[in-house]
Amino acid sequence: MKALSFLFSMLIAHLTQAQISLTLDTKCVDFNPVFKEVEAIDMRDGQKLLGFIHKGFTNRPEQITFDGNIADSVAHFFKASDTRSSNSKQLVLILNELFMNENTNSVPEIGRLKLSARLFIKNDSGAYSELLTIDSIYTVKGFDVTKKLFRLVSDEFCNISKIAAISEPNPNSHTLTRHDLEHLDSLEISKIPIFSNERPVSGVFKDYSHFKINRPDIEAEIIVEKSRKGKLTAYRIFGARRKKVQLTTNGFYAISDGMNLFKATPEGLFKINKIGQKLFYDRPGSFTDPSNVGIYFGMAGAMLSFSLSPHKINLFRFKINHRRGNSIPVGIVD
Repeated sequence: MKALSFLFSMLIAHLTQAQISLTLDTKCVDFNPVFKEVEAIDMRDGQKLLGFIHKGFTNRPEQITFDGNIADSVAHFFKASDTRSSNSKQLVLILNELFMNENTNSVPEIGRLKLSARLFIKNDSGAYSELLTIDSIYTVKGFDVTKKLFRLVSDEFCNISKIAAISEPNPNSHTLTRHDLEHLDSLEISKIPIFSNERPVSGVFKDYSHFKINRPDIEAEIIVEKSRKGKLTAYRIFGARRKKVQLTTNGFYAISDGMNLFKATPEGLFKINKIGQKLFYDRPGSFTDPSNVGIYFGMAGAMLSFSLSPHKINLFRFKINHRRGNSIPVGIVD
């Protein structure tokens, strides 16, 4: 409970910063949703963090917020207005990621939306089968890209609703109960060795597929040293003389010294901490030069290319997505 309270406190710590509210238009053009009953489950960590945009001639950063429950609002994209002509089956939508960002250093400006969701439909037996899985990055361009980016959210949910209306679940797929859907992350995480209490094997993980099963691509003795300034450096130990060879962090997913896990990025190592069942790491980010900083979209572990105010370094908290291994920004650490 303390861990959850701490995480919640961290997520709301910066709500006093400049904000802009996302609006959704649930009326899809030339399409009417078909499902009679729709339930939404918001499984996002950092539910208040929807991303950031840049406002005005000075490109001041503003945090994107939403007035109300965004998962319940998204459900309206799938729910039929006329229940007499609707699909009688019940749909459950699980929202895993919804995050936006802009790059105003390019001409035209670029806006990106990271959307991850899963749709389940109730069978005649009362069990639920997966209908669709969405895990995509959408991009828009423009000279003032904010309006296009906000419009993109509604347009993509309309597109997903259209696809769901004509989709059928795989009859051979594994079915779940309604209770399972509420705890789906926990159920899936419990089957992944690296998320359990299993001690990490010392070595180098080149990708997430090896990381999640706790099987390093290079199993070796590793030591990690911390400098006075807090920088972490990893060394591989060779031979009876215990020769130390420094490891580069570029091109690796993670490193373990047999006790702790460290997220490897081109900018260095960051210690991975377990909160509840989930894995997080904290990493600094800056608004100073967005063109030189990797945006997190599509790059597991890449730094956010902004902070909440120009020329200020903030410490962002990232969650490791147990399904794909990408890093999800969930808040800012004070």
